[in-house]
Amino acid sequence: MLRTLVEEMITKPETGDVQEKLDAALARVAELEQTVAESLELEMATRAVLRLISSNPGDLRIVLEAITTKAAELCDADWGGVTLVRGDVIHHELIVDRTGRMAGAAARFIGVERPSDALDMAMFRAAFDQGEPQYLEDVSNITAQIKPVDADQARHLQLNLDARVEVLVNVALVLDGRWIGNLALVRDQPRPFDRTLSPVLQAFADQATIAIVNAGLFNDLDAALERQTAMVDVLDAVSTARTDLQPVFDAVVRHANRLTGNTGAGNTGATLFLLGSGVLVAVAGEFSGHSLLQFGLELPADFTNPPGESV
Repeated sequence: MLRTLVEEMITKPETGDVQEKLDAALARVAELEQTVAESLELEMATRAVLRLISSNPGDLRIVLEAITTKAAELCDADWGGVTLVRGDVIHHELIVDRTGRMAGAAARFIGVERPSDALDMAMFRAAFDQGEPQYLEDVSNITAQIKPVDADQARHLQLNLDARVEVLVNVALVLDGRWIGNLALVRDQPRPFDRTLSPVLQAFADQATIAIVNAGLFNDLDAALERQTAMVDVLDAVSTARTDLQPVFDAVVRHANRLTGNTGAGNTGATLFLLGSGVLVAVAGEFSGHSLLQFGLELPADFTNPPGESV
């Protein structure tokens, strides 16, 4: 392509100064090479993320951290994060501090929840409502001018100031037309993001959405298989029991603990009660590492205790 342009310039001097045209052609070639390099880098990042999704189908955090890290690297952001929409609440799911300059300030966002209609979350909603990444500069001054309406908003605004959020861009995560979260990138210096990054940001947002869907499907399947395994185990205990039902009761409690994530240690556990003559009698249980049968636990079947209230 470059040779053709040069030949045209030499054979047609009336088109203008040859050197000027050559410089313009070289600049264009450099621009195209940069575009190709960026496309290849994005493609390689996408392949790496998809491999990570495939190898960690149920571990959403690992995949989202990788996506956020890659997005921050390609967009030259100082740190980034993912928020997930849960009902009417926006939950800060994770933060990736690429530069290490935050000294934990950015990490304090993790676990923070804000109402989706809060003024300080308007930019996150706008990314979904307008269907494109939202870019915001001079964030620290804007944040300082917002008058908090409550203590929670005041704390969230202070987090933005502590983490030195100066320039922000975020893109919505959308599933079947529903807003499910955001991918946000931050610079702690007044260096605006190039708006031509929008396709790159959208690509990473799409990957995050795929990861969320994949993790949900995998975990749903895993949970279904665990329930099926528990049912088979209990039915096997029933089939082998003749006059002693204790193995059946124990199997029910054991699987109840496992399926609900309890360990039977600390303040977690499960207890199986049988009702008789207005009294609930513990027939099996694991709680704080002890069997409740050792204590001969009996509870009145009334509103004076949670098990009785359920009756």
